[in-house]
Amino acid sequence: EVLYARALRAMSVRGYRAAAEFLIESERRGLRGKTTRPLLAYALLMAGEKDAASAIVRGMSPVEDDERHFAEWMRATFGAR
Repeated sequence: EVLYARALRAMSVRGYRAAAEFLIESERRGLRGKTTRPLLAYALLMAGEKDAASAIVRGMSPVEDDERHFAEWMRATFGAR
């Protein structure tokens, strides 16, 4: 949870690469949350890692309306497929 909080802090100051690293490490350590993968995809995209962000979006299985909206927005806005 501390790494997730650090990721949010990094994103708030546009430290997208650091945010992505914190999110990756938080998942590696077992954190599973509804927002972790979407935030990771966004952080990677903003850090210039479009292919990695696209891979995450492709791997998402949106269930709820918010999740579907995010995946559609990523695809439409950034071409993340």
